Amino acid sequence: MSNFFEKLIKYLCYFIVFLLPLFWLPFSFEVIEFNKLYFLFFFSWLGVILWFLKQIVKERAFIFRYNLFDILLVLFLVLAVLSSVFSKDKINSIFGTYGRFSDGILTLFAFFGFYLLLRNNLKTEEREGIEINTIFRLLLSSSFLVILFTIFSVFNLWQKIPVLKNYLPFSLAGSSAFSLAFFLALIFVLAFSYLFLGKGIKRLERGFLILLLLFDFFLLFIFDFSLAWFFIFLSLFLFSLFCAIDRVFGEKVEMNLIPLSISLFVLVLLFLNLQAIIVNFFPKTQNFFLSLPGEFILPQKESFRVAFKSAISSPKNIFLGSGPGTFLEDFSLFKSRNFWSFRFNLAGNNFAQILANFGFLGATLFSLILAFLAILVFLKKVKPEFFFVKLFLFSLFLLQFLFYQNLLFGFLFWLGLAIAANLILFKEKRIELKENPVVALFVEALTILLILAFFFSLFLGTVFYLADYNYKKGFLEPDLEKKISFFQKAVSFNQYQPYYKMVLSQALSQKFQKEAQKENPDQNLLYQTGILAINFAKAAKDSSPNNILFRENLAFIYRDLGTLELSLKEFEEATKLEPQNATFYLEMGKNQLTLRNLEEAKKNFEKAIEIEPNFAQAILQKALTLELEQNLDGGISELEEFLSKNPNFSEGYFHLGRMYYLKGNYSKAKENLDKALVLFPNYSNARYFLALVYEKEGEIQKAIEELEKVQALNPDSELVKSKINELKEKLSQK
Repeated sequence: MSNFFEKLIKYLCYFIVFLLPLFWLPFSFEVIEFNKLYFLFFFSWLGVILWFLKQIVKERAFIFRYNLFDILLVLFLVLAVLSSVFSKDKINSIFGTYGRFSDGILTLFAFFGFYLLLRNNLKTEEREGIEINTIFRLLLSSSFLVILFTIFSVFNLWQKIPVLKNYLPFSLAGSSAFSLAFFLALIFVLAFSYLFLGKGIKRLERGFLILLLLFDFFLLFIFDFSLAWFFIFLSLFLFSLFCAIDRVFGEKVEMNLIPLSISLFVLVLLFLNLQAIIVNFFPKTQNFFLSLPGEFILPQKESFRVAFKSAISSPKNIFLGSGPGTFLEDFSLFKSRNFWSFRFNLAGNNFAQILANFGFLGATLFSLILAFLAILVFLKKVKPEFFFVKLFLFSLFLLQFLFYQNLLFGFLFWLGLAIAANLILFKEKRIELKENPVVALFVEALTILLILAFFFSLFLGTVFYLADYNYKKGFLEPDLEKKISFFQKAVSFNQYQPYYKMVLSQALSQKFQKEAQKENPDQNLLYQTGILAINFAKAAKDSSPNNILFRENLAFIYRDLGTLELSLKEFEEATKLEPQNATFYLEMGKNQLTLRNLEEAKKNFEKAIEIEPNFAQAILQKALTLELEQNLDGGISELEEFLSKNPNFSEGYFHLGRMYYLKGNYSKAKENLDKALVLFPNYSNARYFLALVYEKEGEIQKAIEELEKVQALNPDSELVKSKINELKEKLSQK
């Protein structure tokens, strides 16, 4: 029986390590992270339950390994739970940011479950168990398949298979070329070090590793991500240093030339813009590079700035941070003006994310965990066949400061922690259950609780998966009524997820707008749809009151339904959550303008301009406000100053021309209306006012020609038809 449990646990671990990098399903809205989380959570905790059962049924003793490293990890987990309890966004703290999922407490428990499983079942000198070399062989094999899959995607080979082309993601390891490049860099370093230092590598396996390295480097060359090159350079340079210090190659000192040469070659690539060079020689490749999925990553300086300001913003945040999965709230509140129009739900690196989410206490605990890794890498002597593990651990250490954490990177980090904990001196505690009935009762009760929690989580996870399945169906559904129906199912299956409520409110608002545009709208339907849209938008906001997405959504729903006072109030609340968002002040100003509160409108437009001096719409709205205040000269001055620095704003030229027309300066009016039409030839309003200018100048035929162009663009406009007839009659009387 013991052998049965040991084999089951061992092969379950191997199964997780091999399949996680590859795992995805097409049924959810986000096909990679969401499904990897499900896979890791349930199989890891299934393994933990099997480990408990093995000890109760066969060992009849509770055996566990521990050292200071484990205590630090448990303390970090406890801190994360406390941080979730006092989080500013409890929904995100539990489930993770929607679309990312790697930053919630559930993901942390999935990582910890796998850590427990691997930590206590790795092979030692005294016990049989999971082989470290087998883990890395499986990981490299899985990564090779990921690389092949990505090559097929890069060169559109999947598109030639009709059954698959609409379902496959770009890559199985990341949603963007940048996250994939970092995964490739990590695997490149691991494969290289394993090729050099792995134990018992046969000729076929050596050939496989060389092929993996070539394919890996080929993709890195295509993606050309500077941080990935820097990561490889630093890792391989230190690999050379470690090998020299520990005399890994013995008398074959020339072997150090290989990693050193590659690291220096990568350093050269770091300073070259490879994509630009290739496009320069082969211009047709430009579209190829542009087709790669990109991503704008928050710069490291801004990441740390936001994280630090969040951590010192309150006594609670100093110790516990803002909570897991709340970086969007932190960034919205503390971002600098340079990033006023951007939103990021992840920091540019994992350490800054930890500081923001878990405060200084969490960052300190995490630093101690990293310190143990560093001690192991730089000071701990390991067997020569495990020397490559040190480079893998150092790579994971570097990764925390260079890039954000997705689920796959987090998994690899915790896998590394489990291996590191076993390489550091540790004790193995054995408590005989038959001699300690109280302990036996506790362990058995804990096992039963784990089994019950597992099946409850499985049931809840299935329901939540059905919710996301229906959300995806609704997102892809073109018919509005069916779309609303799918979104309603998503909300009914998972009432905790405010994102579903938000998109449902938007679909209902769209239905309201569609009905309102009819010649004889159904007033009862308008009322019911409007109320439902508002209620779901409010429910989303109430679920996560500090999340700017849901507050903003409610403000826009109120605006679109015509309840401007309520919209104004919500935008004012939104500015407290995101004070550097110029768009909110623009929207408040427009609402005030509609309500004819001209002075308040102007103040809001000026605030928007203060945040973004080149905010075209805010400047335009300020000019229109000045016009309503009978200050045409002021409006003209605002637009002329802006257009002198920003000459590509067609709407600005139109209104400037219109204002000159109202002043009677027809030559200036014509000049600016012509500029608007150069930028946008089908600009109906500009062409209509140009016709009015021609009319004033007595060029009736030219006015008619312009109006006929307007009529071609707007065939149902009675105003244009009437004006053409009026001018034709005037022309006939000459």
